[in-house]
Amino acid sequence: MIKILLIDNNDIFREMLRDMLHKQFPAVVIDEAFSEKEVFKKIADFRPHILFLDLQLFKKNCAERACKIREVFPDLIILTFTSNDLAEYRRILTQAKINHVLPKDMWTGKEILSLVKNIITNQEINQPKPAATG
Repeated sequence: MIKILLIDNNDIFREMLRDMLHKQFPAVVIDEAFSEKEVFKKIADFRPHILFLDLQLFKKNCAERACKIREVFPDLIILTFTSNDLAEYRRILTQAKINHVLPKDMWTGKEILSLVKNIITNQEINQPKPAATG
């Protein structure tokens, strides 16, 4: 069973994305979060395969938090929407090993669904595991 977690503080956008994904992929389990405080707990508890993450949620230390998510959940497929095209922001996304960066103004629902379908069908999706510590 594939699990997708949507983390965005924009209720309308999150609900639209959830409804669109659920309609196209009814067997996929979808959960949501809307605040920075929920991010790590929600990922750890829900154990998603795919994460749609609004990095704008992290008011400070965006790069550090994104890198921490990748460190703790190395198998997680992370997609982020952005309207920010600054070189520094792109560097942050590269450093955090974000799998897919989706320009907010340029992606349609059809393209998002196509990308998710490709991820589900063409990539081996492993249950995310916390990184080894020690």
